[in-house]
Amino acid sequence: MSKYGIETFDDLYADRDRLRGEMDKLVAYRTKLQNKIRRALPAEKETLRREKSGVTERITELRKQLKLNKGIEERLIKIQEKTDLLYANEYRAKEAEQNRKSQRKEQRER
Repeated sequence: MSKYGIETFDDLYADRDRLRGEMDKLVAYRTKLQNKIRRALPAEKETLRREKSGVTERITELRKQLKLNKGIEERLIKIQEKTDLLYANEYRAKEAEQNRKSQRKEQRER
């Protein structure tokens, strides 16, 4: 997360949008390359295939990053839920303690 400067959910979503946008452009470019390969002369085909292979490798990297991004989101949501539950339990425990103290005080005053 720190590698990409992700500190908030908004940063995470912005990074995901960036990855998707870049991936969409590369997929469209790869399709154009495939069409060029079909029409190219045999001498040009090998060069175009190597270029297409490089684009495919980059797409694969982006897919992995996108998968990591989604995994981070899932883990962050679980952590947030657990943290919220912890705070709620602490709040209830404090309220219960205050109720006990006030009941003890009332009993002493009687």
